[in-house]
Amino acid sequence: MLQRPSVRIQLWAILLLAFVAYLPVLKAGFVYDDHFFIAGNSHLQTLRNIPDFFLRPQHTLADDIVWDDIFRPLRTTSFALDYFVWKLNPLGYHLSSLGLHLLTVLLVFLFLSKFLESEAALWGTALFALHPVNVEAVAWISSRADVLCAPLYLGAFLCYVRSRRTEAGGQGLRLFSWSLFLLAALAKEVALTLPLVLLVWEALFGSKRAEQSSGAFSRYRFLIPFFATAVIYAAIWMGVLGRTSQRTWHGGTPWTNLATAYYAWARAFSLLLMPLGLAPDHPVPPITGIEPRLWVGLGFAGFLLFCVADRLRRGDRIAVFLIAFSFLVYLPTSSLVPLNALVAERFLYLPLIGLAGLLGRYLWDKGKQGPQYVGVLLVCVLGALTLAQAAVWRNDAQLWDSALQAEPQSFAAHFNTGIRLKGAGAYSAALAHLRKAVALEPDNAHAHYYLGSDYMQEGNLGAAERHYERALQLVPDYANVLFDFGVLRWKQGDLVEARKIFEELHQAYPENQTVTCYLQHTGNPPQPGTGLSNPLQHSGLREVRPPIAVHHR
Repeated sequence: MLQRPSVRIQLWAILLLAFVAYLPVLKAGFVYDDHFFIAGNSHLQTLRNIPDFFLRPQHTLADDIVWDDIFRPLRTTSFALDYFVWKLNPLGYHLSSLGLHLLTVLLVFLFLSKFLESEAALWGTALFALHPVNVEAVAWISSRADVLCAPLYLGAFLCYVRSRRTEAGGQGLRLFSWSLFLLAALAKEVALTLPLVLLVWEALFGSKRAEQSSGAFSRYRFLIPFFATAVIYAAIWMGVLGRTSQRTWHGGTPWTNLATAYYAWARAFSLLLMPLGLAPDHPVPPITGIEPRLWVGLGFAGFLLFCVADRLRRGDRIAVFLIAFSFLVYLPTSSLVPLNALVAERFLYLPLIGLAGLLGRYLWDKGKQGPQYVGVLLVCVLGALTLAQAAVWRNDAQLWDSALQAEPQSFAAHFNTGIRLKGAGAYSAALAHLRKAVALEPDNAHAHYYLGSDYMQEGNLGAAERHYERALQLVPDYANVLFDFGVLRWKQGDLVEARKIFEELHQAYPENQTVTCYLQHTGNPPQPGTGLSNPLQHSGLREVRPPIAVHHR
């Protein structure tokens, strides 16, 4: 396909447009979880730690944070390589993510060209390259897993298909495909869907020569290593993390979780059709009874099944495959197995490929001019939206201000805005957002911790005590809360209780100078001018264990 000059020039034009649309990203700093995954993560500062990324999930995050929700060692390795070249200059990290996105765009064209005419594949590629729902995956460095997994995933698929259509050298191509598949899984576990995608491809497009000579099963024998690897990797992944899901059922039962997941699918699909109101967090309250959202979710699931059945009846194998591809690659993030985030734009990075291919097929429609005029307009609008959305990710203030406008009921938006305002010394403004965050998620220990800390800054020790106690009920070993609670007791004059708390912390963190300093002063009440009346203003203080914000999943 690439030998045709017109196709090559159009493809280069798409890549150039994508690069221009994402130019604002190159001026962005570290935002959101980048502060934990990169800026505060000393494990990235030497390449000697790379083996540990594959063995110790805690090296994913900043020092002293114990968190085991993610095991994506290849992503962390890519951060270490960026640090080796760029240190903590965000430009280099953004260049890497943007480069991976452009590589994915190229592979999307090759992928769609396996099923569509080159012109239709170009339309689909342009829609993928410039769709604003992809901005989160590209602009947010912490979402590197998505733009790293995608080209490996597509490369593995393309190599496998090539191996099945090549008389000689097929075994080497399949081995290379398997290697890319394993790397994709190490980047993000969504890659474990590849064997299912290949199974659908074999059923729809696989060669029937082997079937005629050796039986129907013979054409699927090449998939055995992929399925075996997926099962083994999934077992290792669950063993490393010690769990199969990030949380309990949404709504409390498997049925409420399923109903909520169905609606979340429809909500995510709506972002592809109407990419407005984009934000890092799209809250979806659980569905616990009969309500309109339940029928929306069931209606969307029924519509998807109808489309597949209709295309099968009409013998449209290409449409069936592209729909199946989008559904299968979305499945791991669909919250059928509960995730903390029900709807996230980064979850749509791979699923968009199949849907973009379907729309590109319509826009070409044998060269009819009407659909192509629509296509030109659509690409221009999407490109403009992407350019605007990329600018939103420039810094935390712009990101969360935009998120509050798009999703006023977002816990993440209020929580992170409160933290930002608190860090800037705007305690009264921070209180409003942190109170809202606690109202939205009353069982979130981190929200109670920050709200309690803000109240203590304001001198409202009674309110601070209530929220610290609630945080400790939720997470009894939350070190930062224990530290602040000790300071609170000290300020209240309960020196015995304060000393007891700091002694426990000193046993757990004997090298921490902050704890040692406070332990030495708990024999006396706080005095003005000691520098100890406010732990957050003490010179040289280092948090016992920095609390976790609303981390990326």
